[in-house]
Amino acid sequence: MAPEGRLSFANVALGGGYGYNLVLGRRSQWLFHLSALPSFVVYKHNRMTVNGEKMKEHGMCFNMIFNERASIVYHFTPRYNIGASLIMSNSIYNNDDITINQNKWLARVFFGVRL
Repeated sequence: MAPEGRLSFANVALGGGYGYNLVLGRRSQWLFHLSALPSFVVYKHNRMTVNGEKMKEHGMCFNMIFNERASIVYHFTPRYNIGASLIMSNSIYNNDDITINQNKWLARVFFGVRL
């Protein structure tokens, strides 16, 4: 039987990143975007319950959170566009007892109208 568990994470982090947009040529209808934002966790307030046993961890720590984005947009006319985007979030939680690597991915396709 698999263990029953519940996780609750609250972090304070400092981060900075870089984003880049690229339009190919003067009259191109394509826009490409890439960005990355690494963050350093400096304070944590975490709780875990595994099979009824509660564990708490608070205080200073140094873990990492990475956020990345990529998108592409095509403009049909100055008024209409279509595109796709991908957002990735990776966090690493590590202490003496447990290591958790959490990955979340979100993909979207969209159609836009300029009003």
